Amino acid sequence: MTAGPSASAEGPAAIVVGFVVPGADGHVATRVRAIGDGGAVCGTAEVMASGANIGFYAIRVASGTEKAGCPLEGAVIGFSLLSSNIDDGVPAHANGDARFRGGQTVLVHLAPSAGLATPGSWSGPTPTPDLMTTLIWEGPDAVPSEQAIQTIPVEVHGLWHLLPGGGRYVSYTPGAPLFAQSYPLVHTGDIVFVRAR
Repeated sequence: MTAGPSASAEGPAAIVVGFVVPGADGHVATRVRAIGDGGAVCGTAEVMASGANIGFYAIRVASGTEKAGCPLEGAVIGFSLLSSNIDDGVPAHANGDARFRGGQTVLVHLAPSAGLATPGSWSGPTPTPDLMTTLIWEGPDAVPSEQAIQTIPVEVHGLWHLLPGGGRYVSYTPGAPLFAQSYPLVHTGDIVFVRAR
């Protein structure tokens, strides 16, 4: 008896999931595209609304052995955010390890590169007074919330963060007593709802 062919000569695809925050115009992209070297399209997925001002995506990213120009193991995956089926999209800023990991699921949050509120600390649009804005913290890990707030270019009323697993929200209100604070430290990759004054 001879051995049959392998299930696939292609390397396994990677699955990338995460949240998409709105651009400076306040709109969340409707699609995410994975981009390889030289602009090869390695996957496209719909962005699903996941509450106010945030979307969720899950995209299958083809490997370089499956499609020419797509990433090989360990290579960085590029992303673009699209607003329709016919636009080229805008480059996305990835928060997380956006390296290709065949056969694995990777968490990467995305924000339009042009919409960074404060480069090096927050991704997302600059908060608008009296509205809730979704930002991703990209600064150092375990930064005091008060210090993180100082990098937002508007006066902040408060921060809210949903703990992993969706158990409960924690919050930080500038000027409130310490015993009333449940979110004293901001961690790298935290998705934070910000209300500006």
